[in-house]
Amino acid sequence: MKIIFVVGMFACLSSTAFGLDCYMCIGSVDSDCNGKDNSTMLIQHCPEYAQSRSYCVSYKSIDSIQMTGGFIRGCGFMKKEDERNVCDYLKELHMAVECDDCETDLCNI
Repeated sequence: MKIIFVVGMFACLSSTAFGLDCYMCIGSVDSDCNGKDNSTMLIQHCPEYAQSRSYCVSYKSIDSIQMTGGFIRGCGFMKKEDERNVCDYLKELHMAVECDDCETDLCNI
């Protein structure tokens, strides 16, 4: 009985492992989220997925219907076999006008 509990606890802990830490915020292009002041931003712990690569992302989006913009920072993921990065993918989908991605902790400032 004790062995099953220990194995179960290890499985739970290993499945919640985190990799990259990224700044996270969502706001208008005029908000603090679009600036370099990270005091109002949260830190997002990106989960690790076996089949994907993690990125920290910051991008400006445009709503083509309302012609309004937003700014987003957070974690992004791409399949390991996909040679594109997150920004290439977001731009192909016309979700990002400006975009930066990186692969080190808190690099998306």
